[in-house]
Amino acid sequence: MPEKNHLSEDYISLSGFGKGMRQILRTFFWFLSYLSFVFVKSRYIILIGLVTGLLLGYLYFISRPIYYRVSMIVEYSELSKKTYAEMLDQLNKLAGSGSNKLLANQLQVSEDVARNISFIESRNINDDPLESDTSTRRWQPFKIIVGLRDNTISDTLQGAFVSYLNNSPLLKKVKQEQRKIWSEKLSFITSELQKLDSLKLEYNRFLARPNAATFYNNAFNPAEIYVQSNALANQREIAMRWLMIDNTAVSMIDGFKAANSPQSISLFKSLLILGGVGFLIAYLIGFMRETKKKVSGA
Repeated sequence: MPEKNHLSEDYISLSGFGKGMRQILRTFFWFLSYLSFVFVKSRYIILIGLVTGLLLGYLYFISRPIYYRVSMIVEYSELSKKTYAEMLDQLNKLAGSGSNKLLANQLQVSEDVARNISFIESRNINDDPLESDTSTRRWQPFKIIVGLRDNTISDTLQGAFVSYLNNSPLLKKVKQEQRKIWSEKLSFITSELQKLDSLKLEYNRFLARPNAATFYNNAFNPAEIYVQSNALANQREIAMRWLMIDNTAVSMIDGFKAANSPQSISLFKSLLILGGVGFLIAYLIGFMRETKKKVSGA
């Protein structure tokens, strides 16, 4: 008996499961039938919504300004990616708000050039938004993407953007101080190398003398002269590289490449999106209207 009771508690009724599935399917098909009913009853409202959406889509297409999308790659050695993202976002706000005079002043370009900038974006090398990149490593590349109404100004703008980023008050001061330090370091290394070269010259002359003594003590080891000279030469190379290449916070790797054809939303996409929105809004109005009638009639 206990075993029979246990089996009866775990038993699943297939007939109950079948009734539940039939009820779900019945509800589903009733809902589809009701949607068809709403479509038939509200066909004029839906048609008006669809036509209105298509018309708005066409108007949006012809009114939206055509732009050229160009991008450049730069590398930074100071601050962080989020900081540069914020600096470029400030320029984007000026471009978006039509503050052409302020934008021209920031980029040190003419107001006509600034007027042809549609938007300014920044992305990392993986094409993710730069503002979301939390990397703290320096000497990494990122992209500056600009929308232009006139692609002939791209050459002018690439230098303007690099100059804008490098000439911020903080970066300008930091690089000036670093330039002084590296210049003084280079002068010191050059002076020390000259002294070592003179010492090596005198030592070689000494060895060239007849019957020159070759006794060494702990106070002087000729091999150390060459080791120290090689180390200083490497440090001089680093200093010269910094002064010639790494002396700016942002360096351009690859400049803007002007596109031959403009970029904008296509007519088909514009009609599809706004036409679809108009259709859905009109259908929702018809659905609510017919449902209200059903409820009121009940």
